Amino acid sequence: MSATTQSSLPASGPTRDLADYVADVGSLNPPPEVMERARVVVLDTIGAIVLGTIQPAGRIARQTQLSLAGAGSSYVFGTEQRSDVASAAFINAVQCHAHEVDDSHFASLTHPASTCLPAILACADGTMTAREALLALIAGYDVQCRVAASLDPRVLHDQGFMPLALCGVFGSAAVAAASLRLDGARTIDVLGLAGLQAAGTWACATDGTHMSKAFMSGFPARNGIVSALMARNGFRAPQQIFEGRDGMLSAFGKNSDPALLTKDLGSYFEIMGTSIKRHACGGPIRGAVDALLDIIKTHAVRPEQIARITVELAVSACVIVDSRDDSTINLQHVMSVAALDGVVGVAQHEPERVAAEDVRAMRGKVVLIRSEEFEKVWPTVRPARVTVTLADGVEHTSYVEHAVGSPANPLSWDQTYEKYSNTTKDVFTPADARRIADRVSSMETARDLDELLVDLARSSLDREASPGVAVPAAHGSVRAAETPLVVLQGVNKHFGATHALKDIDLEINRGEVVVVIGPSGSGKSTLCRTINRLETITSGTISIDGVPLPLEGKELNRLRSNIGMVFQSFNLFAHKTILENVMLAPTLVRHVSRKEAEARALELLAKVGVEDQARKMPAQLSGGQQQRAAIARALAMKPEVMLFDEPTSALDPEMINEVLDVMQALAASGMTMVVVTHEMGFARKAADRVVFMDEGRIVEEAAPEQFFSAPKTERARNFLSKVLHH
Repeated sequence: MSATTQSSLPASGPTRDLADYVADVGSLNPPPEVMERARVVVLDTIGAIVLGTIQPAGRIARQTQLSLAGAGSSYVFGTEQRSDVASAAFINAVQCHAHEVDDSHFASLTHPASTCLPAILACADGTMTAREALLALIAGYDVQCRVAASLDPRVLHDQGFMPLALCGVFGSAAVAAASLRLDGARTIDVLGLAGLQAAGTWACATDGTHMSKAFMSGFPARNGIVSALMARNGFRAPQQIFEGRDGMLSAFGKNSDPALLTKDLGSYFEIMGTSIKRHACGGPIRGAVDALLDIIKTHAVRPEQIARITVELAVSACVIVDSRDDSTINLQHVMSVAALDGVVGVAQHEPERVAAEDVRAMRGKVVLIRSEEFEKVWPTVRPARVTVTLADGVEHTSYVEHAVGSPANPLSWDQTYEKYSNTTKDVFTPADARRIADRVSSMETARDLDELLVDLARSSLDREASPGVAVPAAHGSVRAAETPLVVLQGVNKHFGATHALKDIDLEINRGEVVVVIGPSGSGKSTLCRTINRLETITSGTISIDGVPLPLEGKELNRLRSNIGMVFQSFNLFAHKTILENVMLAPTLVRHVSRKEAEARALELLAKVGVEDQARKMPAQLSGGQQQRAAIARALAMKPEVMLFDEPTSALDPEMINEVLDVMQALAASGMTMVVVTHEMGFARKAADRVVFMDEGRIVEEAAPEQFFSAPKTERARNFLSKVLHH
């Protein structure tokens, strides 16, 4: 089919104007505060995506979509497996909205970052500068939010349509068109194809898990990119998707205002109207949470004193948040945990917290009042009035017009960084978090997105077994007694231009303790992490008990459940007790009864010497105690092999021996172990075999007495001369 001709284009109108704006977005020169806002949005949204990599919705999206995806070079966060551009956008968008922590645009009632940024990250191919990526993000916001606002999102709600799902496809489409540098004619086709896919109802809020809401970001992000790719290749589409007789305004806009599509286009940027969430809950509730926390702090109110919590919100807000199945948009639940816990974070939406007796009791004290007065300014302004009535009859009231993080009361970069750090703390190390934030901060001057994407992919690997996702029981396998338990053959690993592992051949027998040593940067940790696919390999094969390690999916989860992993940074769940940390995987993955899991957990905690700490939170333990608890947690799954990645490197010197003693006892019990360490004393005492690495290669391997007394290679002799005599 021939390309679109100029004569076939609409001479004027909002579709043409929006298309031309997107096509020319590279020439925009927004004010510094707009570019700063764009960087804040990127940082906040990366935090949301990373959090989503360890949420059930994110894990299921990865497992499912990657099994269907085509080959490609786009990054999927949570795994190092890459995919085609549309699949990557879908997965990362689901992960972004897997919990209610991404941004919220007041006037449009959408979450534009969840559709726009995943599309940008998927489309980045090294030819788009980082500044161009920021401009594409700004354009995506302008299109998505204007479309939703022109249709009147309150009317869409009344009709049962979800504005994010219905209009998010236009944000993704605009981003993709800008990324592909399509001209105005092609961009009209992009918007036309996007409009043909506009769909989505508020039934998504009724599944009680937030998964359906996450899906409402995923499919628009994917479909917008598909629209751009189709249009680039000459696929024709409606030319007046907004104002045409059968266009969006006619089909969905019972109270539509076409002028809002282009009003102040290019001079007012919708990204300035978005809100960064301080609390992990739906946007309409956040002002009420601020008001309640203000009362609790100002008047030192304790939960047991509260007789009633009265909340006044706009009528439309009440419709969205009154007694919803999804806890993140259930006002009664959110206000209850705010009153009890003094915070509304991810932990407050875990099933056990939602079902807790104190939360259910407090929920019955929350009264919601629909305010016609507040309705007059909603959703652009979202006032909330909260009155706490105490048991003695005393009342305290707080009024919040602009919630913290809202456009009129925005979070600064430093405040956003604090939120981002908390959001990513179960995935990123502090160093990872700071390094990636620094890359975002300097985006406007960066050559492209490559370094950010590589760093983000490497740092966001899903390191834990899949809590909340049932894994089928393993089928039996025939094991030959002489077959090594772990086999690596011809394994290579590249991080961009860095060749981290070079032709690794290694066999680990059942019951053997292999200690891997070498200088920093030699590939030790990368080798260890490939064994359970925390790092994917570029070439070669890895087998566990004769079964090749797959890239993704249920079989990978099954094999991982037989591999225990202990990290240098403990990675305990900070909001759970030590006992709960150890019980979690057996109950959710192995389906062990809580009684059995608790008995096993206490036995293991006693084995590692921290049974008396079982009811405490991780922060109440020393580093050595936390690491011993982490070992117990790994053992709770009854693994066939244990991996230790520098387990003492984050500990104070006086705490190292207590961890090494536990590891030596474990080695003596016959556990198969791979230990990456700088502790030469442990290698001497506990290892059956020492593997010495340098520059990504296995230079030498031998029994410890032979290696330490008579190393064969000059490189090993030089290494030992430095570490044993200094």
